[in-house]
Amino acid sequence: MPPLLLELFVGTKRFGELRRRLHPISPKTLTDRLRVLEEKGIITRTLYPGVPLHVKYELTKRGWNLLSIFAAMWVWVHENGLSAERGAEDMA
Repeated sequence: MPPLLLELFVGTKRFGELRRRLHPISPKTLTDRLRVLEEKGIITRTLYPGVPLHVKYELTKRGWNLLSIFAAMWVWVHENGLSAERGAEDMA
């Protein structure tokens, strides 16, 4: 879920925007993850009427509280000489 949350830290996003940014995630997987985050009170889902119908997702106050955790992890990664490109095997 972290890449999804990182996208929402940037701002409110529509479903299609999230799909493009998180490619190659499937629509079903993205929907499932968004539902879990909504159930946990981390994001809100706002439905806008019209044709076509569209939905926007944004972080709640509870979701924004996670920003400090992500920032701390980012600092730790850089202080320890790790990078996202090197992958998870660096942390094993």
